[in-house]
Amino acid sequence: MSNSFPSKFAKNSEASTGFLFIKTYNLWHTRIKAELSQLDLTHPQFVALTTLAYLLEHQEEVNQRMVADLAEIDVMTLSQIVRLLVQKAYIEKTVSRLDPRANALSLTSLGYEKIQKAVPVVEKLDAQFFGLLGSKQETFRESLKLLVTQKKEQTK
Repeated sequence: MSNSFPSKFAKNSEASTGFLFIKTYNLWHTRIKAELSQLDLTHPQFVALTTLAYLLEHQEEVNQRMVADLAEIDVMTLSQIVRLLVQKAYIEKTVSRLDPRANALSLTSLGYEKIQKAVPVVEKLDAQFFGLLGSKQETFRESLKLLVTQKKEQTK
């Protein structure tokens, strides 16, 4: 067995798409976490709140599965996030009218206030961070959508 680094990118880590992706994600995520912490939110809490708000704009009733599916969050993880958001009084859980085995989720007025503050902060940060791409930003977004779509199809 050799003690050498077994990567084809051993001489140039910048040639690795995955490595560049994680470095970029970490830079973006560090800034997101810093901004959201000032609003007493974690990034997963922000994602759950905004996903719920988005779904409530389009659905009469929203359950945890719907939020988990749209946000691509594991249901058990989302359950823990929802529990914390209920404790913070941002979300209310009630028995679903459509399925008594499920919980319907709704935003409280405090939850709406929180996303009214948080969404512009995150969107401004996104605009600054990804704005560096200039005219390539739409191509980048389309490439990300392609990867998400293709990988979801492969896992079906």
